[in-house]
Amino acid sequence: MSVHNRNIKDAAGQLGGVFGTDTVELIYCTVGSVDIPNCSCSCTPISGKATTGLENVLLKAEANDGFMLVPSVGSTVVVGISSLTKIPFVMLFEDVDQVLVKINQTLFSITDGLTKFNNGSNGGLTNTPELKTQLDKNNQILTALLNILTGPTINEPGNGAPSALQTALNVALAGKAVGDFSQIEDTKVTH
Repeated sequence: MSVHNRNIKDAAGQLGGVFGTDTVELIYCTVGSVDIPNCSCSCTPISGKATTGLENVLLKAEANDGFMLVPSVGSTVVVGISSLTKIPFVMLFEDVDQVLVKINQTLFSITDGLTKFNNGSNGGLTNTPELKTQLDKNNQILTALLNILTGPTINEPGNGAPSALQTALNVALAGKAVGDFSQIEDTKVTH
């Protein structure tokens, strides 16, 4: 468009009260591929005025921290294209493969069957009820041993002297108690 035609269009827009107004064209598309590091996808239009594939369709405003839905390849999305910026962006999703939330160095990811914090290198979250069951079993064994060790003196067979082992263990266990695991569950984080 020539400068003269652009000036006429801008003047007409100012007279009509729509100069600088952004409109968004909506296009239904099929997702062809997804580029997670660049927060974008490629799409093939199935409605609207577009006749060629759309590349670098934004999945979020910028490729940095924030919230991002990752569409399934082959699924339908609604793509908006701003009349001012001409940058296509996904507005609505049919199916998603992943939800990502990144805040500085913290990454939270949800995919089918897996919820992951950061890189997942610390393994899975503890199943708290099962952990407590197993710890209770260990506490029962420790309590039984402590009852014997701290209970009435056990005399050595043959000479009747107090058990040296029992005395040594009592000294080693003085002031110690078995663990109380009743408060290990944080109910604000569940899985």
